[in-house]
Amino acid sequence: MVGTLRHVWEHARRDEALLLASGVAFDVLLAALPFALMIGAAVGYLLPLAPDIAAQDVARFVARLLPSSSRGGREVVEALIIDVMRTRQALGLASTLAFFWFST
Repeated sequence: MVGTLRHVWEHARRDEALLLASGVAFDVLLAALPFALMIGAAVGYLLPLAPDIAAQDVARFVARLLPSSSRGGREVVEALIIDVMRTRQALGLASTLAFFWFST
């Protein structure tokens, strides 16, 4: 058992597995922001409500996810959602291109 673990550790060090894992984690985090913006733009198209009403609904949902000690979090989230919904065409195109660029 100890010999097998030593063998695995030596191969992992030789192949620089930790460096490769950190690179994969960085790439995932780099692609996560454009993906979230792309989803936000898509939701803006799918919601039949006015941007202000939809933003309030989404802000209420996000406020339930935020810690109760975060003061003013709902207003910031609501303002951000309204901005995303108003600029959803340009934001959707830019975030889609950025997502495909960073995910490859």
